[in-house]
Amino acid sequence: MSALVPISMVALGLCLGLQSAPAVAGSPARPELRQELLQLLDDDLRIEKEAAEAADSQTSRMAALHDRHRDRLRTVLARHGWPGWPLVGADGQQAAIKLFQRECADADLLALAVVAVRDAVARSYATNRELALMIDCSRVGQRRPQVYGTLYVTLTDGRLVRFPVEEPDKVDARRALAGFGTLRQQEEEMGLVSPPPPTVRDPRPMTRIKYLQLVTRGLNSVRYPRLRYIYIHSRDDPRAPDGERLAVPGLDIFPVGPTER
Repeated sequence: MSALVPISMVALGLCLGLQSAPAVAGSPARPELRQELLQLLDDDLRIEKEAAEAADSQTSRMAALHDRHRDRLRTVLARHGWPGWPLVGADGQQAAIKLFQRECADADLLALAVVAVRDAVARSYATNRELALMIDCSRVGQRRPQVYGTLYVTLTDGRLVRFPVEEPDKVDARRALAGFGTLRQQEEEMGLVSPPPPTVRDPRPMTRIKYLQLVTRGLNSVRYPRLRYIYIHSRDDPRAPDGERLAVPGLDIFPVGPTER
């Protein structure tokens, strides 16, 4: 069966990292809630691993676990609002996000989470990054295209495939507003696409003519349209051919073309 895989769990916190939460001075206001969220996530990951190793024999156990977690997450939202960094610390908030991401199929729960995160952002208890993650999760639960492209699905053959994205040509602009890099950068870091090949410089030395064309391009026609000669410190310019730097001490004078009239 395919499984929802939040990118923060696939790519070592690529979209979620610790930098998404401000530095917390002192202890979180609700350390017991922080510990509970961390424990819920640990239980979820452990039982999921056991279920994977035992094939389908743990399916009912996983279903019961998710039922309990959804009920508890609803209670947390009702009592505390979004469990942001002032309440549960940076790691507690990350655990909460991962728990909600693992419940994307519950569209009603995720709708409540989006409302709670919006309120937390308004009070500076969360950032636009957390809001973007919850919006994408809510969209996937509603079977709608995601907005920021942060969620992927693991297919039965092990491949990761991104859920559809709304208006793909505008996704990088939306991601920038939420504090993410481009979608391509994200998938390069995940190993889903190859980075562009490095630029290879021409190893051959630059000829005098090519060098003069390079340093005078634009200068003659834009800044000095009536200038007939240009003085070049070729000895000090690293782009000049080695022979020129050695052979021409001081200033070199050469024509750059007819004077424009």
